[in-house]
Amino acid sequence: MESTKYIDRTKYIGMDVHKETVSIAVMNSTGKLVMESIIETKTATILQFIQGLRILGGGQSGSC
Repeated sequence: MESTKYIDRTKYIGMDVHKETVSIAVMNSTGKLVMESIIETKTATILQFIQGLRILGGGQSGSC
């Protein structure tokens, strides 16, 4: 019987939103900080950032 290793791609995202910028911290399911970023406060930029997390996380719909 083969064992299947489960990879938890869950990410927790904290966002500190200001008029000009958004500071973002991304943690994995164990609480380890995996990314920090400061981006401009524009819808397209925020959506692009989130889409990038989906690509890095395996591209599964409904999870980042």
